[in-house]
Amino acid sequence: MEIIKTQKDSKKLLHDGYAYLLEKEKCDRTYWKCDKRGICKGRAIVYEEKINITQNHSHPPDQKENEAKKIISDIKIMSSSTSSSTSNIINECISKSNIDICTKLPKQDSLKQTVRRTRASILRAEDYNKTIKGEKFLMLEKEDIMIYSTETNFNTLRKYKRWFCDGTFDSAPTGKQLYTIHSLVGINKTLPLVYCITNNRNEETYSIIFNFIKNKEIVPISITIDFERAAINEIKNVFPEAKIYGCFFHFGQCLWRKLQGLGLQNWYKNENNQHIIKKFQALAFLPPDTVHDVFNQLINSINDETDEILSDFLQYFETTWLGIVQRGRRRRPTFDIDLWNVFERMERNLPRTNNSVEGWHNAFHMRLQICHPTLQKLLQKIRLEQAATELSIRQIETGQELDRKTKKYDDLNKRLKRIFDSFENVNSLEYIDRIACNL
Repeated sequence: MEIIKTQKDSKKLLHDGYAYLLEKEKCDRTYWKCDKRGICKGRAIVYEEKINITQNHSHPPDQKENEAKKIISDIKIMSSSTSSSTSNIINECISKSNIDICTKLPKQDSLKQTVRRTRASILRAEDYNKTIKGEKFLMLEKEDIMIYSTETNFNTLRKYKRWFCDGTFDSAPTGKQLYTIHSLVGINKTLPLVYCITNNRNEETYSIIFNFIKNKEIVPISITIDFERAAINEIKNVFPEAKIYGCFFHFGQCLWRKLQGLGLQNWYKNENNQHIIKKFQALAFLPPDTVHDVFNQLINSINDETDEILSDFLQYFETTWLGIVQRGRRRRPTFDIDLWNVFERMERNLPRTNNSVEGWHNAFHMRLQICHPTLQKLLQKIRLEQAATELSIRQIETGQELDRKTKKYDDLNKRLKRIFDSFENVNSLEYIDRIACNL
């Protein structure tokens, strides 16, 4: 005699090749009926761990089918108690059975669905809505979005108003995005403070995220993001006073992807050609009102052969980042100069990139140990990250210094700062040439 759980989380009794569903419980007795509903009137009563068959079955027993039911039950138990992959769970449970029992099991896709349903039900049953310390964690749940944070995190966002946002698909369940909001806490530590699991990355999604935070009376001074138009538009709508900074690293990535799209990868392998492209990237270190003029000077300094090779790239750069000139007027670019320009950030010693957030996402993905984890596993890891964030905030507020920059990164920043400080003493082309040498 053995009791297992059904798909709907009720009880099922297995005995002598027959399976029974729980009919009712009364005092210390449980009453069972055959699971062949409408076909068999078999009945049993269990009292003090002994079974009494009160009405015989109208069909023969099937021990193999009961063994298959037991395997499915084991799959559910393992799904709820481990973070193993779906395939590993199924293979491990099936490996314990005889080959002839496998003919009684559902198809592989159905078994995988059983794992997913079990894990989804665990999320509803267990308290993933709270942090490990028991603080409220699930702040908003809608059909297409869930937002996880804490009141402590919100207070940190109110105090430290320079934010960094980024999203990833690899660390989220299939078809979803994990979008995080980090804040520069203390001198040089960016910490994740808001976790959003979304079905979309459209303007409506970002409107929900940023308006939810704004309704908590939290307003940033600046937000550094990549060049995702939907997010940029909603930040402007929701936080019109906040300064939006485009990530300088992503700016460089955009230029490289365009070169790839134009089939110029081999051309770019030449160091001199690399340096030319880096000069265009270095335009970001100029005062915004001088960028157009220096761009024209840079084009005029390129020889005719290179100019011809880069004709499509130059058109892209002007259209996307500067605004193309038509009828004597410069049209608005896809991304305004103020968005990708870093001159102000250099003046104020502010981060130029989202690299710390990118680094966090990469490290978080490594800790997940899998692409597209289940929602259960993702939330387990997010709760652990939240615990680490709470510790880091406490350490910073008690005067401890965390994560000092590497010497290589620190030396690069110092070189760029020295060149930046010499801006008034050299001509513009020489200036961007020196910057390009350090990109």
